[in-house]
Amino acid sequence: MGAEIVLAKKVDSPGKGAAMQAGLDVALRRNPDIVVFLDSDIWNLTPEWIDHLVDPIAKDECDMTRGTYFRSPKDGAVTHLVAEPLLETFFPEVSYLKQPLSGEVAAKRDVWKFLKEKNPPNGWGADVWFLIEAAMKRFRIKEVFLGCKEHKSFLNHSEDLALLKRKGEQVAFTIINEALTYRRLDKAVEVSI
Repeated sequence: MGAEIVLAKKVDSPGKGAAMQAGLDVALRRNPDIVVFLDSDIWNLTPEWIDHLVDPIAKDECDMTRGTYFRSPKDGAVTHLVAEPLLETFFPEVSYLKQPLSGEVAAKRDVWKFLKEKNPPNGWGADVWFLIEAAMKRFRIKEVFLGCKEHKSFLNHSEDLALLKRKGEQVAFTIINEALTYRRLDKAVEVSI
């Protein structure tokens, strides 16, 4: 199995979704079997991470894989404070995932092509949007353990969580917008206060 690295042009922050879409445009023109995304700020990335993400798809055990890992207890604030509670409320079918905002994700070409045509968001909500849309279309999703994740962005915000405000807003907006799309807002009344 061969691999080609595609680096998207730098886009204005927070343009993660726009960068992923640009990468998909390039990758899908090459007609790969599987497309893998990896966050660019990981310090301890190894080739085995790619193997762990690709192998279950290549063996047809699933359609999409998403990385999960050990993280510092202070890492993942947006995941713990925004994504997890909103997903548990509106999309319980994906609430079992430990890393719903994982930037380490792989999927079959046809999955990415389908998702790309649905107009993903341009910002920080892209990771959770891809997850929700894949789940709602009943693609088989599997989390794969990648070890410990050490990344630059954690150091940037570990002492000042206010730096995550924009990311948290975009993730929340994305999940709520998906809840509107899939008529899940009635689930909010089931949550006890």
